[in-house]
Amino acid sequence: MKSILGFLLILLIQTAAIAAAASPAAASPAIAQDKINTGCQRCKFTGSLPCPKHNKTAAKIEEEAIFCSIAARCPVCKGTFVVDCPDCKGNDGEASVENAHAEAQRWLEKEANFEKNMGGPTRARVITKHFDLTFEVESLTVGRNVLDQHQLLHLYAQRLETLLADFNEILGTRETDHKCPRFLVMVWKSPVDNREAATRYADSGGSGTGVKLLGSKGVYTMVRDRNLHAQDDDLHRSIVHNVTHLLLADLFDAVWIGNRKGGWLDEGLAHWFEDKYFGQCTNFCYQEQNTLIAFKGGKWRMPVRAMVEINKMPPFAETGSKMSDQLTAAEHALAFSYVDFLLHRDPKLLPKVAYLYQKKKETREALEPYALSVNELEVQWKKWVLDKYTDRTGPGLK
Repeated sequence: MKSILGFLLILLIQTAAIAAAASPAAASPAIAQDKINTGCQRCKFTGSLPCPKHNKTAAKIEEEAIFCSIAARCPVCKGTFVVDCPDCKGNDGEASVENAHAEAQRWLEKEANFEKNMGGPTRARVITKHFDLTFEVESLTVGRNVLDQHQLLHLYAQRLETLLADFNEILGTRETDHKCPRFLVMVWKSPVDNREAATRYADSGGSGTGVKLLGSKGVYTMVRDRNLHAQDDDLHRSIVHNVTHLLLADLFDAVWIGNRKGGWLDEGLAHWFEDKYFGQCTNFCYQEQNTLIAFKGGKWRMPVRAMVEINKMPPFAETGSKMSDQLTAAEHALAFSYVDFLLHRDPKLLPKVAYLYQKKKETREALEPYALSVNELEVQWKKWVLDKYTDRTGPGLK
């Protein structure tokens, strides 16, 4: 009997030991180790959690941004929208969060220099692959929706990236053809800020509504004038026109052709992109031509056709040898049409014309990529205008 009881006791002890080994308490060290390596159910094994200071859709607007000063103001996540999961330690997710926060901190330190230079309140600024945009317009109606400053900041950054992509696609230029590493665009509500930015970043006293630095350091700073830029389209169109100047001027040798007798191409292309997006041209870069009233309502095809029909216009030989600031309002319309004609003939050749102007070639030499003389361009352009420009002619390449 004692031997049987002893055997049962031993069996009971062994069973208890097995049960204990299988119990959650005994398994807890293994679970803790598992959390260290792979995360936990709370964070769905990512090692990170959404920042509690933002709603679920907040990160969507930041997808194309490298840095956003508004998002970066969050004291918890610094604009990364993620925080470390407190239940997990030492996994890849934790390291990723730490790296993201460190990168955000580096951008904040860079931003501090800009804030110091400009003074005043914290600025609304976003950095994308090709643009550094400051946007100090607090609200605008876009379509049927009223957008706040943060939404507008990202919308206009996306629009700038779209403009550059369209520019390269239409003209056949590549990213490596552009010499500016990142274009600086600033839209202010205060003329004081605009003057300060023009002095610091555009090497100018900033006496006008908008100031550009053209070449390998493409800069455009402007103040929103409520008379000129009352609506979203007005502001967007102005930015398209002026940034197109930056994109053309930083190609190849990064030389502005507007002061090398290529004014018709410099202004004509900027107007062409206005027309492409809006079907209207309303921007003149020089104050003497900016009468606050768009020439012929900004819709130029039919007025140009009318000039051709009655042959009442300066010859291309005259317009095609002027600097940008020498063009009259009517010559701006003609410059748009000359560019429209050449783009329809072969858009990929136009950058070659710009390159020859950069090399200080005369207009007759600059037209060689199209195998046209100055007189031949005028004759063929007139025929094309009479054939193509009608009440139904729309913008763009068709």
